[in-house]
Amino acid sequence: MSGRFAAEWLMLREAADLAARNNSLQARLAGLLPGRRTAGISVLDLGAGTGANLRALAPALGPGQHWSLLDHDAELLEYALSSLMQWGRDAGYTVHEGGEDLRLESAGWDARITLRQCDLSGEELDALPVPGLVTASALLDLVSADWLKRLAYALPGAVLYFPLNYDGVMEFAPALDLDAEIRALFNRHQKGDKGFGAALGGDAPREAEEILNMAGFLCESAASPWQLGPRDVPLQRELIGGIAAAAGELGGDRDVVETWCSQRMTFIEQSQSTAWIGHWDILAVPAEDAP
Repeated sequence: MSGRFAAEWLMLREAADLAARNNSLQARLAGLLPGRRTAGISVLDLGAGTGANLRALAPALGPGQHWSLLDHDAELLEYALSSLMQWGRDAGYTVHEGGEDLRLESAGWDARITLRQCDLSGEELDALPVPGLVTASALLDLVSADWLKRLAYALPGAVLYFPLNYDGVMEFAPALDLDAEIRALFNRHQKGDKGFGAALGGDAPREAEEILNMAGFLCESAASPWQLGPRDVPLQRELIGGIAAAAGELGGDRDVVETWCSQRMTFIEQSQSTAWIGHWDILAVPAEDAP
């Protein structure tokens, strides 16, 4: 997924992501950072997409922020720049644009933003500067255990914050007999290579904590599930279509997948559908800095 379609999907899911984020864990993160400041806080946002992670986090992190938004997709970064400018204006910030850089300011608050195309699957991962905070939203279920180990050891001393990692749980209402079969196919698909090696998929929250603990971090996690209802019709449509496509790619019986998809779409159009998609947020602090 790249370019315009990826941007449309990311913008479509942004409201659900924002509602799902665990506010208590985010407040815990915000409370940790003042003691790590000098002139400000530097933030690396990996796989930044349209900039949604910044929009969710930056207002809570205090003044003197410098964000580096990294993504392999140049089109997404262009979209991120324009969407961040519009978000800043809508939020009442003063917006200064300079090429690939952006500065947002209000009374007692400011953030500098740099957007850079970067292939995080290769050697560039090992050459990242060590910031105060490393964050990535909805990413860990797409990466491999080896990739996460490399990241953890490449960025010693940074606080790590990873919201919205899929845990393999999908529950729908009304329930269908085919739900379990489709869920199993989708979860197997999530374990495939998404560009970073064999993905952690639904095991990401559990395995990520184990990896980060071994790398010298102390972890806290908190549930952040999507809870979708009749007001989320466009997102539910795309979600069901994506799940069905993944199940089909993995060799699921075509008639079974199409039947499931058709029945689910009918529930959505009749405003009867709800969905619970499990996610977890993870905060990891270097053990030597833990309070």
